[in-house]
Amino acid sequence: MHIVRPIKKKQNATCGTPDEDLSVGEWMGRSLLSLSEEASHPETPSQQETRDVEGEVKYVELVMVADNNEFTMLHKDLRGLHVRLVEIANRMDAFYRVLNVRVALVMVEVWSQKDLISVSEDPAETLNRFLYWREKDLIRRVHHDNAQLLTGVTFKGSSVGMATMNSICTVDRSGGVTSDHSISVLAVASTMAHGLGHNLGFNHDVADGTCGQPRMGKQWIMTKSTGFMPGLEFSNCSVRDLSTSLRQGGGMCLFNVPSPSTLYGKPVCGNLLVEDGEQCDCGLLQDCSDPCCNASSCRLMPGAECSSDGLCCEKCKVKVPGTVCRSPLGECDLPEYCDGVSPQCPANVYLQDGEPCGHGQAHCHQGECRTLQKQCQDLWGPGSSPAPDSCFLKVNARGDKYGNCGRAPNGSYLPCTLRSFRCGSVQCLGGRDRPLLGVGAEIISVKVLVNGSEVSCRGTSFNLGDDVWDSVLVKTGTVCGPGKICINQRCQEAAALKVQPCQCGGHGVCNSNGNCHCDPGWAPPHCGSSGHGGSLDSGPLSRGHGSSSVAGTVVLVLLVLILIVLLVSCYLKRVSLQRKLNSVFTKSSKCQYRVTQSGSRPQRPPPPHRAQSTELQVMSPSNQSESDVSDRPDPPSKPLPPDPLQKRSQVPPPPKKPLPLSPVQQCQDPLLGVPVYPQHITAVPARSAPLPPYTRRNPKV
Repeated sequence: MHIVRPIKKKQNATCGTPDEDLSVGEWMGRSLLSLSEEASHPETPSQQETRDVEGEVKYVELVMVADNNEFTMLHKDLRGLHVRLVEIANRMDAFYRVLNVRVALVMVEVWSQKDLISVSEDPAETLNRFLYWREKDLIRRVHHDNAQLLTGVTFKGSSVGMATMNSICTVDRSGGVTSDHSISVLAVASTMAHGLGHNLGFNHDVADGTCGQPRMGKQWIMTKSTGFMPGLEFSNCSVRDLSTSLRQGGGMCLFNVPSPSTLYGKPVCGNLLVEDGEQCDCGLLQDCSDPCCNASSCRLMPGAECSSDGLCCEKCKVKVPGTVCRSPLGECDLPEYCDGVSPQCPANVYLQDGEPCGHGQAHCHQGECRTLQKQCQDLWGPGSSPAPDSCFLKVNARGDKYGNCGRAPNGSYLPCTLRSFRCGSVQCLGGRDRPLLGVGAEIISVKVLVNGSEVSCRGTSFNLGDDVWDSVLVKTGTVCGPGKICINQRCQEAAALKVQPCQCGGHGVCNSNGNCHCDPGWAPPHCGSSGHGGSLDSGPLSRGHGSSSVAGTVVLVLLVLILIVLLVSCYLKRVSLQRKLNSVFTKSSKCQYRVTQSGSRPQRPPPPHRAQSTELQVMSPSNQSESDVSDRPDPPSKPLPPDPLQKRSQVPPPPKKPLPLSPVQQCQDPLLGVPVYPQHITAVPARSAPLPPYTRRNPKV
């Protein structure tokens, strides 16, 4: 797109953020000490967390606003202006991808009729008015993390933009202003990315080689003045700045994945953002390494439940509910858990602003426990502590860069009132000789009398560039008196935060959405019944939540003991069953039978046929005749009495259970076989046996 505009005189473009301004605890310190000195510093509790904040993808939900001057400069071409704003946002997103930060454009607003604020050549005044309008108007209409104003006005001096330092996610300070100073989309995107970097806590890159060297023909984005060539890459210092800012509790809103329906513009497969109609987006075909996602169609692969970019997705399957997907960064942060349905970790939540922390001596604000003690140690290192009230009062009443309670819209410093002197510039005792922030610090030392003794307290001002709009000020949420906290450099009642208490029945705490985060064993939403804990926002706790490695070991030991008990019980039952079977089959017999596992009932073989004894007594035929034979009566119908010889061996009763199929033939079963008599015993029938049929006797001659 070709835009005709007046040719402006070229000069080195500079960042408009004042170098001496920085908000303590809201800045992201860069230590230029040697590695050995850094190793001697103990890390803060938040820095000792094992959570991988660098590896986790961060999302900046961005709103871009163009003023009426910009609209007029582009010949009131509304469509063309929208295209330019979208291209700038896409370039910014490309810059930040290497930091695992995505810039997601959620809305574009053009003031085509008139400006909603007064836009002047003073970048500080314009920024102040824009941030005030954002807090009172824009943020109530659309959810977003950061807003950037693109103006057609040329700022005075060499400044092309201004932003607040380490202000991302704040309601009143997260934003910046940029002059549309070049026809090149790339150059303007670099300037706006520079301002967003300040919001994220990035300092200017120093020229002593500490931050490394850019590639041939390129500049660092966070360089104070880039000249004609725009910055296109982030330095090692910017990488460290982002990590430190996140670990100090900044950027709590960046871990929320934007809904596809909120993204501005048409869906584009391959831009690494899951938009409407897409199941996944792993980038271009040659760059995609996700086995769960089809890069050509932005659809899941067959059999895949989710794509690998989700924190609750593992090997293309959704993780079980209760799995921790985001651990807390400090005592004012809360963990999040997979719900077993979505591959994305729930939105980041933390303790509600105003909740007590620091053993009841401080309050949580935006997920961070804010104390003067911590702010002094962040600034001067371990061993530093807040200065006495007399020091705060004496220095902050000056209204200069060393002691003030903020700035007026025109950029002048405001002195602190007697009520709010503890909410101005930070004053500390002890610590290191130089601030941990690095070069460019100006130190002021003031001596005051405390209980008759002279005490030396110190303050500082930093030369960070003329594009930073903050001083070294006490954080909002810091205690400034009994029942009072600092809010925008004013000491006010804690009730001014308008915290709405949530009823958790004493079994939970209020989170940043005003819902109960229940303790383990209690169920949301009100923690009044038994459950697994957690909240409606953070997902359900696992049954084992809160257990340490010791508790996990105890559970494992219990499982092993239960398994041993079951095995012993099964063994005893088996032994008992074998004894019962042996008592049945071997009660009075020495025969042992093999127990088979056949499920069918064995058939008992028929008893063998007992042969009739043929040993008959020889009778003299001379005493009998044929008539005698024919007149012989029929044998009696009664059965023969049992053989008296069988009484010598008692036959056991037949078993009640079926006999096995293949008994071991160690001896002959007395019920099934023919009795075997000793050789000296002759079997003699009790009476004469009848003649065989058809037998004729020979007459006696």
